[in-house]
Amino acid sequence: MSKGTAIVTGGAGVLGQAISKSLRNDGWSVIILDRQEALEGFVPPEGIRTDALDVTDFAACRAYFAGLTELSVLVNNAGMAKLSLVREMQLEDWNRTLEVNLTAPLVLTQLATDLLVRSGHGAIVNIASIAGIRAGFGRVAYGASKAGLIQLTRQTALEYAPLGVRCNAVAPGPVDSDMVRKQLSTDDFEAYLEDIPFNRMAEPDEVANAVAYLASEKSLYITGQCLAVDGGFLAAGAGIKKAHQMAS
Repeated sequence: MSKGTAIVTGGAGVLGQAISKSLRNDGWSVIILDRQEALEGFVPPEGIRTDALDVTDFAACRAYFAGLTELSVLVNNAGMAKLSLVREMQLEDWNRTLEVNLTAPLVLTQLATDLLVRSGHGAIVNIASIAGIRAGFGRVAYGASKAGLIQLTRQTALEYAPLGVRCNAVAPGPVDSDMVRKQLSTDDFEAYLEDIPFNRMAEPDEVANAVAYLASEKSLYITGQCLAVDGGFLAAGAGIKKAHQMAS
């Protein structure tokens, strides 16, 4: 028997698929939402439904959520990254990044509120990033949007706790995927690993398991938190290379 319905936005991507499968394995009936072009040729994991929806088409989002009769979990996973330095940031790219990464989660949270309250155990999990906590070159729009998402998580948790709805965030560090490897040269990839105490990137399933935990009954007293799944990246700071030298 299903625990209830869970929606994962941006679910056709590598991380979205991992989250969807983890929630399904935990007993949820999962719906993947993604853009039509992202779903073309996409074969969803077994037992998972897909619906085409652009999370920045807010009129379409309103119509979609108005047609739902039940929802227990909302995972705001859809996101985008446009790398640029502060002095070179184009306003169009800035606005688009915030629209996808911050405004859309706000709108979907608003639209899902009544359904989550009626479920009696509603949970929202926002996929943030360590870029919202620690600055990185070229991540002005992405970092600002994810920092905003972390604060939106806290604000939602405060206001929704009396309604019986929890809201938390997961902040992944770098996740091993084809997209990340294409963005980095071999030397850059190896240099990046030197900043991570575990000396490797996260597997998508490792992030997905954290999401499933925050969606589950095992975390009923946890709300307003941002869980970093980063292999110790944030904790290490400037001392990590020295630690690797001492350990070798």
